[in-house]
Amino acid sequence: MNLLEISLSSILLIIIVIVIRSLAIYRISKKVFVFLWSLILLRLLTPFVVPEDWNLLQGAKETMNTKAIPHVVNIIRDGGQEVIDKTSLSMQTIMTAYFIGVALISIYYLIMYYRSYRMFAKSLPVHNDYVSEWKDMHKLRRNIDVRTSEWISSPLTYGIVHPVILLPKDFNWDNIDQVDYVFEHEFNHIKSLDVLRKGILLITLALHWFNPFVWILYILANRDIELACDEQVIFTYGKSKKSEYATTLLDIEEERSLKTLFYSSFSRNSIEERITLIMKAKKNSIFVAAFATIILFGALVYVSSPMASKVSANVAPKQEEKEEQKSTEEVFKKENMTYEEFEEWSNKKLEESQKLVDGGEISQETYNLEKQDYADVLEEIKNGARVDVRETADGQFNIVIKHGNDDYDMDVNYSDDGTEVTVTEKAK
Repeated sequence: MNLLEISLSSILLIIIVIVIRSLAIYRISKKVFVFLWSLILLRLLTPFVVPEDWNLLQGAKETMNTKAIPHVVNIIRDGGQEVIDKTSLSMQTIMTAYFIGVALISIYYLIMYYRSYRMFAKSLPVHNDYVSEWKDMHKLRRNIDVRTSEWISSPLTYGIVHPVILLPKDFNWDNIDQVDYVFEHEFNHIKSLDVLRKGILLITLALHWFNPFVWILYILANRDIELACDEQVIFTYGKSKKSEYATTLLDIEEERSLKTLFYSSFSRNSIEERITLIMKAKKNSIFVAAFATIILFGALVYVSSPMASKVSANVAPKQEEKEEQKSTEEVFKKENMTYEEFEEWSNKKLEESQKLVDGGEISQETYNLEKQDYADVLEEIKNGARVDVRETADGQFNIVIKHGNDDYDMDVNYSDDGTEVTVTEKAK
């Protein structure tokens, strides 16, 4: 299964989580939503059903072949085979646009990361009694540093192996309750490896930038990461502290001078949603959470199975058989065409191809090669060859070139929409 198929099949999963989120956000732990988003990320980044020789370019080309975008001409002469790859302008444009999109997004976030790293490098360590006592009470295998910077306006966390809690230079240490909430929130980000999770989200976004539903996933998943930390703070300090914690969010929330990319920030653009969920949150329902997980897992198994990609092909097999029989019916047949007759017929075909070029469905190169093929046949007629043409309803036609007692077949096959060309010339 190639990248495009994975991205499209994941749309169903994203929609399911969006619906569950809108209906049960007050009844399900936000950690469940983070878990559900993680399952979709796993799907977007891992080809569950895939041939052994899968790779991005091959997968994309195979997908495009089903839409008859590439053009390949196979010419067989004297027992040998010459293959001319005439990849259409559309295919080249699509692949070029995709990689340009991946490159632009990657470069943008790498630049932002580099700028952030340089600013963070200018931060200063914090040494006071509160930090020392807090570190003693919050032991992890990874050593946590606390630093301060004049370049930020709200607390944030960055770093995976060596996590750092970064505080604004004017951070208010006098309000002990507020300080407790901030440190607890950031500590939950560190324990949950949310910085790593955000990095994976960025990688997914870069690879699937063409899918608008992945952008929605990116936004909502980042929100739920913050909401999960808010939920854990309330759990730690008790529901009676909900109002105080909500007030802390309002006090700390300011216009940030630095975007949060590869680190987790205490503040969010959706501060209203966070406060609303804090104040209106109900008792979490294990049943609803389990039901939501089962639904998504079932959908995940379905979209990852070969059956999903074959359903559309088996919906109406009888109708397809009828269409296949109909497609082989002859709509044009002419034997021993004269130079003028073949020239008139080929000009009509070139007019049809020119329309495809104008519509961006095939490349100018493809048109030129097709024109040259017809010119070669006309030259054969000039040299005394006899030419027969047979065209079927599906747009395929055969050109038979006869030299004396020898017959040469030139099979020119077009796809249903007239964009895929296969020319075969061989002695009978």
